[in-house]
Amino acid sequence: MNPDLIRKLITKRRIIIGTVTLAALAVLYVGMSWYIVAQALKADVVEFAYHPDELGLTYEDVEFHPRGDESITLRGWWLPADDAVGSIIWVHGLDENRAEQLPMLRDLINEGFSILAFDLRGHGQSDIVPLGAGYKEPADVRGAIDFLLEEKNVASGKVLLMGRSFGAAIVLIAGVGEPAVVGVYADSPFASLEDLMIGEIEMRTPFPGWFASMLRPGIVKVADLRGIKLDEVRPEVAVAGYTDFGIGLAHCRADERIPFQHSVRIRFNSGPGIWFNLYPRCGHTEAYDDFAEQYVSTVTDYFIERLESPEVQP
Repeated sequence: MNPDLIRKLITKRRIIIGTVTLAALAVLYVGMSWYIVAQALKADVVEFAYHPDELGLTYEDVEFHPRGDESITLRGWWLPADDAVGSIIWVHGLDENRAEQLPMLRDLINEGFSILAFDLRGHGQSDIVPLGAGYKEPADVRGAIDFLLEEKNVASGKVLLMGRSFGAAIVLIAGVGEPAVVGVYADSPFASLEDLMIGEIEMRTPFPGWFASMLRPGIVKVADLRGIKLDEVRPEVAVAGYTDFGIGLAHCRADERIPFQHSVRIRFNSGPGIWFNLYPRCGHTEAYDDFAEQYVSTVTDYFIERLESPEVQP
């Protein structure tokens, strides 16, 4: 056989093999990225740790929808205080539910705050739908604001937001531009989801962090195809929108999941009047567990200051 013909055949075969290999790797890359995103957008089912009856709290089961989306039903408890000074919307963390911090909420009710505690989409007793990775959940909080104003007749200027971890990041984003909201307190928020993403994926899937890092561009693209813009979930950017009041922040110095430097970054981008409390030694979202009296006192003082601020008086 002609040697030139043999070389051409070998070259053509190598090109075909290389093309097929690259196509297979591309399909595998996209498939793995899709799998990781799908797994990350599922919340673990967690039983309620407490119930209002156990703590002697008056409550009402309530339902409402995320703002602008009546296809999802969110469920929660309305926990009224006698002669309430204001109303707090409480937002739990990832893979948690409205009951996780009920003892702390009880303490705040005793300080005169009514509380709406609800399960985010995909959590607790709310509709089981894919999570929004912090991009869609602000609509859940804004739906809660609408519920308080329209169904519970809470006055504009008496609405307060509070959350921890994932919920803390969400309230920082959700409260911007909401005229009814006069205070936002965030316990252990992240500054940017992309900066935290690889560690969270390692926790929520069987893949190690180095593998998730290799897939990062694919994960961001797949999330975008699912309507989630991960690069826009950035509380450190959102907080610049709080021009009328200072936010409240709490973080534990020994936080292993969301390092306290995330709150430092948020503080740096926030306006004047910010309240920032760093708690020694405690781990992720453990400030109330380790310093209950001080924690509740600080949160109460912050919210009271916001409610009594001249710009929110009728």
